[in-house]
Amino acid sequence: TYKYYVRCQDAKGNKNIAEYEIIITKKSGPDWTPPSIIFTSIENGAFIPYNANSTGLTLYVDEPSACRWDKNDLDFGSMGNFFVCDEQDLDEFNNYECDTLLTGLENKDNNFYFRCKDNNNNTNAQSYQFVLKGTQTQLKISSALPTGTIFTQDTALQATTSGGAENGKATCAFSSNNITYADFFTTEGTIHTQQLEDLQLGTYRYFVNCRDKAGNEANGEINFAVNVDKLAPKIKYIYKDTNSVHVVLDEPAVCEYLEKSFSYGSGIKTGSQLSAEHTIPLSGKEAYIICEDKDKNKSPIVKIVL
Repeated sequence: TYKYYVRCQDAKGNKNIAEYEIIITKKSGPDWTPPSIIFTSIENGAFIPYNANSTGLTLYVDEPSACRWDKNDLDFGSMGNFFVCDEQDLDEFNNYECDTLLTGLENKDNNFYFRCKDNNNNTNAQSYQFVLKGTQTQLKISSALPTGTIFTQDTALQATTSGGAENGKATCAFSSNNITYADFFTTEGTIHTQQLEDLQLGTYRYFVNCRDKAGNEANGEINFAVNVDKLAPKIKYIYKDTNSVHVVLDEPAVCEYLEKSFSYGSGIKTGSQLSAEHTIPLSGKEAYIICEDKDKNKSPIVKIVL
């Protein structure tokens, strides 16, 4: 028996002095309702890993039951596989748990049919159809960059994934010690990237781990070396002819000059392309030159007496 007490108040503030009593009495009657499967421990329609042949599964039903399963849609008595059901302990949602091991999984859609019967012999007239989607190909890391020697302190790790449950869609992580991993900044697709900055000279080794929705995993490595040019261009020698002074450098660079001291960026360019040889016209008694290589290394200003 349940009792509820109600009081009301209108828009003018008039309200009941005494409460209104509501009494509800519940009487037990015959159970004619078959069990209901409320949910499953694995989502219906979920992917499973490549080459998986079995997986555990729990059903959550609304009353104590006996449950069975089969790969064919049969009546309860004809189904050949059993769940082990708990008739006393409830989960946090007041459902009853039934456990089994689904076997015979293949790398394709796997259809299963479940039926349950309660303690009053009320049996499901229709099967609960359950599908597990097999993975047809292994998840792979099809490319991992950079490789070899790079000539910059800023680069990006990049891994490309293919195959697996969703045509390469995965979450990838990287590690420098194969112990602690961090997700790539851009991931959860087929191309995964992580920017690296201010790398020092040396060799680098990163481990990559990728995992898709089905639990398929792929592992790889990224190995590369950083060799950054920190040396500014140097003048090897200077010579002149009738109209010009020729400056020869030890590496290609872009140079600027003026007839007075200046800062790089405010001078006259000897040319727009990287070159190891530069020409300055003979128009005064002296000239100043500054050169910058492809790695932005600038030479100190050099005075040339013409």
